[in-house]
Amino acid sequence: MATIGDLRASTERDVAVTTADAVFLLPGVAASALVYAAYLSTHPLPSYGAGLFHAMAAAVSSHGYLPPETVPGYTADGVPFAYPPLAIYALAVVQDATGVDGLTLARVLPGLVSTLAVVPTYFLSRALLDTRMQAALATVLAATSPPVLQWHLSAGGVVRAPAYLFLLTGLYAGVLLFGERTRSWLWPAAGLFGLTMLTHPLYAAAFGLSYLWLYVALDRTVGGLRDGAIVAGGGVGLASPWLVTVATTHGLGPFTAAAGTHGGIGGRLVDLLSGRGVASVLFSTLGSGTGSPAGQFVLWVWLALVIAAFAYTLLARGVLLPGWFLVIGATLWKGRFAFLLGAVVTAFATTHGLPRLLDRLGNVQRPDRVRPEQIGVAVAVLLAVTSTAIGGLYAAGAIQTHPGNPSQPQYVDESDVEAMEALERTTGPDAEFVVLGDAAEWFPYLANRTILTSHWGVEWRGADEFTRQFSLQRRISHCPTAACITKQLRANGIEPDYLYVPTEPYTVNGVVYRPPPGRIGGLVADDRYRPVYVNDGVVVLAVGRRGNASASSAPDSSMPRLWPSPA
Repeated sequence: MATIGDLRASTERDVAVTTADAVFLLPGVAASALVYAAYLSTHPLPSYGAGLFHAMAAAVSSHGYLPPETVPGYTADGVPFAYPPLAIYALAVVQDATGVDGLTLARVLPGLVSTLAVVPTYFLSRALLDTRMQAALATVLAATSPPVLQWHLSAGGVVRAPAYLFLLTGLYAGVLLFGERTRSWLWPAAGLFGLTMLTHPLYAAAFGLSYLWLYVALDRTVGGLRDGAIVAGGGVGLASPWLVTVATTHGLGPFTAAAGTHGGIGGRLVDLLSGRGVASVLFSTLGSGTGSPAGQFVLWVWLALVIAAFAYTLLARGVLLPGWFLVIGATLWKGRFAFLLGAVVTAFATTHGLPRLLDRLGNVQRPDRVRPEQIGVAVAVLLAVTSTAIGGLYAAGAIQTHPGNPSQPQYVDESDVEAMEALERTTGPDAEFVVLGDAAEWFPYLANRTILTSHWGVEWRGADEFTRQFSLQRRISHCPTAACITKQLRANGIEPDYLYVPTEPYTVNGVVYRPPPGRIGGLVADDRYRPVYVNDGVVVLAVGRRGNASASSAPDSSMPRLWPSPA
């Protein structure tokens, strides 16, 4: 059976799945489990946000599992329920069946699914590489890479991790379908494409683009073209009930609107070719900031090593993997996909290329009894252990992605949860808030109240509105003074009933912001605002209209009034 990674000269090898694969699968599972344990032990609450996903699930449940037209709470008008529904409905079922709160589910479920995703990662690597040891190393590297952890282990992994699982399994099916002409995977591939479409649009795009490349690189026959069309048609057919429902309820606008946000397909390539933010484009694959000099150095070293690995793979095995990386990079440029392919080529270059390099370097002194292959194995083990350690530190929040900014930050803490629960009990259901910082993402779900500034879910209304809301939320969250907050509210015509202000450092788009100490005092001194609630980390202020802070926005009498009256 030909090595499908080599498009120029075939080599005989066996890719059949046997019980031996269970042994080589264990390192990846163990590494993933260790990283997951590090995350759970250091995060009493989930990192990043999934409030919108849980709000969607709650809306589905409250509508008797019929699709709601909108999801309330995120802006005054809510956002269209146009998101792929599979994971949302599954989340609603789990919440209704178990009664477990959303924060706990967002903390626990992503890691479980991410660990399960190790299985298709291994078999995909096994289908692309020569040996099980190479596949085992690639699996460990992929499962512990920070960009994969950032998006799949964190709270949003309640949706993204299942999409990643479907994508990986579908890519394995595609490699066998186009590379080995194993047509028994045809209909499973179509089903997996449909499931991916029904879970997350970005992963569906990665699925489709990868299949186009696999056909070009491995097949290029009429039969392969037919099979690709069947996969595409079958997937769209499976997703058609959702597509038709959204189109009849909202029109095609949500699909075209969302496609124009978050860079869109090919947006990063346009930025790169035009010279806009070249460093940002290059390093955005890592999914993290590069604010610290040490972090920049590590990223440059990583980039150089991966480029070398891709160059070696191109020479030794042809264009399949390097071309795949370029296709995904030029269109999507997401670290979670780039690191997956980077892990595969790194494993290949380490175990295949390094021994050959050492063999050719005649001037390298080594003990006579040590063969180059043994050095390659030792380096592979060291690489796997190092990657697992880095992944564990990243998951635990022990790595700074910016100076003073830990990896995997929590959007909300115990003070936020306490405040939001109190606000749900003590304010009217029509109360409207402006919430500073990333806690706003969780607020409509946890407090069951509306926020007026929010970009979450607004991409379904269009790129312009998404950009406006994103910029507004960012500007007001970075306001250093009460005057700045008032100016932003007035300039944008926003009249909330309450202002929710963290008193401790908080994150804005995942980056820690430390407000100056005088901001709260300035708000208290302004007669437009009246403090009505405070705890260890949050102050909530009633916002008066036209300078009257005792207007109808006053809270329910049971609202805790812990803030001392100003002298």
